[in-house]
Amino acid sequence: MNVVLGSTEPKVFKGNFEMVFIPMLTGQHYYLLFFNLKTRDIFIIDNVEGVAGLERYHGNVEKMISTFCRYLRPMHPKITSQLRNTKLVRLVLPWQTLYNGIDCGIFLMRHMETYTGTHVGHWMCGLSNERDISREMLPDQAKEIEDLRKKYLSKMLLSDVNTERGQVEREVQEYALLDEDERVRMEDNAIDRIAERLGAAV
Repeated sequence: MNVVLGSTEPKVFKGNFEMVFIPMLTGQHYYLLFFNLKTRDIFIIDNVEGVAGLERYHGNVEKMISTFCRYLRPMHPKITSQLRNTKLVRLVLPWQTLYNGIDCGIFLMRHMETYTGTHVGHWMCGLSNERDISREMLPDQAKEIEDLRKKYLSKMLLSDVNTERGQVEREVQEYALLDEDERVRMEDNAIDRIAERLGAAV
């Protein structure tokens, strides 16, 4: 927490902090643990639909709540005491997914980007509902997820903190100069080239 606060203003955990977002990873699944310090609420925000209990998180949520409360207690003992007695709630969201098991990271980033602590009915997430009669997403949600993936990837690749940003920009310029046939060929071979690069990086 102190490392994170070192890059913010203010640099200490004072009373003006109202919301804390903690990205969580259990197995290969990303989800969000949300603390509302103003209302003393604790929510799990997970894109996966279902009524499974907290056992699906293998105790990680409880451990994180305990760890965060230990951190918070010296500064805000009253808030900490109330949080420890708060009933943990797993939010039910209209856009939760039953069949999409690969885009949890995209949902996590979108949840962090758009949630402001409001009631779910007033949360403008911008994602459509998933179809419940087929094992395919509605075209609207599939397109929204694809657009978000491109948006987040672009932000990361072109960020000032990306040490390879210059190389990325050079490759974009080189790609823009290619003729259409070469672009199609590169797109067709994209998966193989990505796998090759990932293998070389290991």
